[in-house]
Amino acid sequence: MSFLSYLESREIINVICQDNDNILFLTYWHATPHLETDYELMLLLLKKNKKVSHLDLSDHLQVNTCTHPGTKIYRDSIGSVLSTFSNYTRIDPQFLLSRMQETKYLRPFHSLEDLVATCYRGVNIGPAIKGHVIDQLRTASPPPGSSLLLANDAYITCQVTINALIDSHLIDTHDSLIIFNGRYPAAWSASQLFMAVGKNVYFHERGYDINHFQILDHMPHNYFEWNNAYAQLKHTFPHGLSKDQLSQAHSWIENKIARSDTQTVNFGRDSQRGLLPSHLYNSNKVLLSYFTVASDEWSSLPNTIFPKSMWAEDFTSLHALIDVVAQYHSIHLAIRIHPNNATKDMQEQDQIHNINLPSNVTCISASTKIDSYELLEHSHAVFTYGSSIGYESAYLGKPVYLFGRCFYDSLEPFVRIQNYSHLSHIIKMLSHEDPAACTQLPRPRADSDYYLYAFCRNQGSIPFRYYSPGGSHSGNFLGVPAAYMSLLSG
Repeated sequence: MSFLSYLESREIINVICQDNDNILFLTYWHATPHLETDYELMLLLLKKNKKVSHLDLSDHLQVNTCTHPGTKIYRDSIGSVLSTFSNYTRIDPQFLLSRMQETKYLRPFHSLEDLVATCYRGVNIGPAIKGHVIDQLRTASPPPGSSLLLANDAYITCQVTINALIDSHLIDTHDSLIIFNGRYPAAWSASQLFMAVGKNVYFHERGYDINHFQILDHMPHNYFEWNNAYAQLKHTFPHGLSKDQLSQAHSWIENKIARSDTQTVNFGRDSQRGLLPSHLYNSNKVLLSYFTVASDEWSSLPNTIFPKSMWAEDFTSLHALIDVVAQYHSIHLAIRIHPNNATKDMQEQDQIHNINLPSNVTCISASTKIDSYELLEHSHAVFTYGSSIGYESAYLGKPVYLFGRCFYDSLEPFVRIQNYSHLSHIIKMLSHEDPAACTQLPRPRADSDYYLYAFCRNQGSIPFRYYSPGGSHSGNFLGVPAAYMSLLSG
């Protein structure tokens, strides 16, 4: 089935059922968003009489994170529903774990201090952050003696996973593999193996809001696959998307910007207009904005998915931008830390907040209620490593400059910053903007390839049937409440 016909199918689950009878799920459940989509898909397939095998690594592999006990209660209670189906098989993961144990990369820890030291080995996180992490883990950690697999050992993880799956013959007895997101090393390597022998692989995650999930035949966190998808669409539609397809793309973007009916963690969550400091826009300076990414995702990716570039991550590009901007008194830079980092990446937040900022740079913390879209409206230009707000900024008529690779970086009208010299040239050019008039470009033309990303995302999202979301980590699945947030707060 072609990529286009796959995307245009209004009921994507039927596409999977049409091509597959024996389906393997590889799951890593450490938070409820993973559970919701996995359960939803499994139940849909089981009710269509498909054979579903389930290999879960949740209690065994921890990638710089810890499974909250509330998630485990929720997982176990709903997992009992799956076991009532005769066409459901739970696979013992011991065959994979024993292979990892042989590598000595799967190691036990005996105290919270030991866990933190292992997670942050080689990194001086400081006593304040170490104490904060330990306090967080007191209510959200696996028991001492559990095993920990580090994200730093991604290459070994991939090797072991591939070898173990080959030896277990699971790849021979299944038509396809379904995994959540695919960015974790074990999941990514499993997907590469299945693809290499011509098996179908499907990736799923939350859709464009909490009421939808998406399932695609390309990895959501792989810009190579997105670019391949665009190439196929451009070949099919050499003159651009149809009027109806453009309308779908517009609807997806506008719904994403509005965010009025979502509670997902993003730049619009819990924000309030009118809180933006007036010195950022009531001045004679050109206002530039830098929006960080939710970097916990980027840091967990093997280099084979996101190869290292000159701008290795948010922190590298941010240092360079501040260094150049400091030379221009006609410019003010506002750094907006992604709200998702209010509860994550304490080490990185500290790195940003501890930068000795020049007088023409303002840092807006992750926990503030300042409306990022109000900041965007006043900005002359937007910089980001690869956050989705860059895509939205272009739709609203802002020049957008990207430091990193992302899922829309090959489309018009985005500019990728190649090196320090290129960055200096861009900032010098922007320093001559008229500060009395906020730079406003026309929205991308109808025949622009800009809309291909939105079209793909819109087609890939379908509504939940059995799960009723109440937020990012709450809701009900077949009447069973998600205990994650209630236990976290209690």
